[in-house]
Amino acid sequence: LRAAVRSHLTSDVPVGVFLSGGLDSSAVLSQMRTLMSEKPQGFTLGFDDRENDESGIARRLAHDWQIVHRDERLASGNAVQHLKRLIHFFDEPFGDTSSVPTFLVSELASQHVKVVLSGDGGDELFGGYITSSGARNLSAAAAIPQALRSHGAAVAQRLRPSPSFQRLQLPTWLLMASLRDRIFDDTVDSAIMPDYRVSREAMLSTYDRLKPQLESLSPVNAYFAGLVASYLQDDILTKVDRASSAHGLEVRVPLLDHHFVSLAASIPLRLRFAEGTPKYIFREAIREELPDYIMDHGKRGFGFPLSYFDVQRWHAEIDGLRRELPQLDSIINFKSK
Repeated sequence: LRAAVRSHLTSDVPVGVFLSGGLDSSAVLSQMRTLMSEKPQGFTLGFDDRENDESGIARRLAHDWQIVHRDERLASGNAVQHLKRLIHFFDEPFGDTSSVPTFLVSELASQHVKVVLSGDGGDELFGGYITSSGARNLSAAAAIPQALRSHGAAVAQRLRPSPSFQRLQLPTWLLMASLRDRIFDDTVDSAIMPDYRVSREAMLSTYDRLKPQLESLSPVNAYFAGLVASYLQDDILTKVDRASSAHGLEVRVPLLDHHFVSLAASIPLRLRFAEGTPKYIFREAIREELPDYIMDHGKRGFGFPLSYFDVQRWHAEIDGLRRELPQLDSIINFKSK
């Protein structure tokens, strides 16, 4: 990790860090403090919604380590006003709500530095999205012959409809790799105008490109490989690239340094999430370098807390956007649920 961060610090301009208060960005910052002669600069975006807000932890870490820290808060009523700018820079429908805070924290950082490091990639490499019990359960399901599993899941789906039963009908190679995707999310389906909806078969066919990479792997290894080949590159890295490029900011990802990725991929799965702890070996490797309040607090995403905001205010803002951008009506049907 230290070697990866060192190589990513090479620059003719000051380098900062996106500091979320989570394990990965804190680990990157810990190495920056060791390697840099000047104080690192950290940038954080917080939310009014306490359930999703980690900015307090980031501020505490910045204070304890005496780094230069700047943070802003996304107020509950000011979110939709940023969508028009996002639509311009993303160029296509993009369904990850964390694009909003990523766009805004990039804007903040760009006012002070030209390059930042981020902690993206740690969850995909070390199993931050899955527990050991979850891995065991899905491995057990994948061990059942596909025809038998698919038939049983289809019967269960008729008795008690559930996305989980639908997922169990997938081919074994796709079973775990699909966990981060919304293939069976009826909310997504109903938000798209009928003329633009596609069948489940057509949606699943977009995964055909992954089959040669995944079908020979164990279910858990297929999960990791599927995350890297789809969710990481098509969502996480796409989001960060577009949100930061919009502000002329370069984001570097030391956890995805090819030497570091090769090392992580060689680590046995039993050490990636051991003792019921996601990212077990990564946590143990850096435990002495991070304070307990970073190590011990639960994982939170950087997702935009949609449910927190007043629905009527959203509808008023969106109606205004529709008048300014009539092409939206050809893509999305903004009906209330």
